[in-house]
Amino acid sequence: MRTRSRLLIALGMVWTLSCASGVPVKSTLGRCAADAEPAALKVKTGSGIVPPKVMHRVEPTMPASLSGQAAVATIQAIIGEDGMPRHICISAGNEEWGRQVAEALRYWRFQPATLDGKPVAVQFELTTRLTPRNWS
Repeated sequence: MRTRSRLLIALGMVWTLSCASGVPVKSTLGRCAADAEPAALKVKTGSGIVPPKVMHRVEPTMPASLSGQAAVATIQAIIGEDGMPRHICISAGNEEWGRQVAEALRYWRFQPATLDGKPVAVQFELTTRLTPRNWS
């Protein structure tokens, strides 16, 4: 019987204004969302903003150097009025995993957030956990 290794990727989406705690990790993909576009709205309960909805998701690729290891990364972005992510950056966590998640997020597409029925740009934060699992 062969043993195969699979990835379990838990994606938790949190809509927030501030970076996660910890020192931000520099990214070649852009400045952190709140710094790059402070006018983008923050989605919170009772704000009247309908959050964006993921319409197309691309899963990140596991770096070979993280094979068999766990990793966590937090990525920030702005989801524009057109549903496209921009100003993507790694705000906390494992830099290598964060780069993979940030690269995948570039290809995600969203139904835009709305306020009073009109599309608006919002701040987006995604925390991902890479958990290796063995199964036969």
